[in-house]
Amino acid sequence: MACCFTVAGYAAVQLLTGRTVAVAVWFIGAALLHELVLVPVYSAADRAARTALPPHKDHKDRSAERLLLNHLRTPVALSLSLLLVRFPLILRRSTARRRHRTRRRGPAKTDRTGANGSSADRGR
Repeated sequence: MACCFTVAGYAAVQLLTGRTVAVAVWFIGAALLHELVLVPVYSAADRAARTALPPHKDHKDRSAERLLLNHLRTPVALSLSLLLVRFPLILRRSTARRRHRTRRRGPAKTDRTGANGSSADRGR
């Protein structure tokens, strides 16, 4: 845990060097966006998913309902997180510098065996 705080502290010092106001504005803006826009959207989506589920006969035991909702929430959360990270590449709106950094360098490495498992270099 101490190591995590050390790395986070180092990153904060590096990030805040010279751009303190810009980072603070970005952080506050992100927090406000999350609280004022995204939390109501999460809540509305969760409520819609709860109403779409069939009513549970036993009102005391809601574990089946929670299990179904978690099977819905987890893939949606992971998909949206990946979309958030990769949307510039998906929508082809990334900069040339970003495309250059993320592209593969050279051909993909393959094993040098044929379909039947024989070596491609057998004659050498």
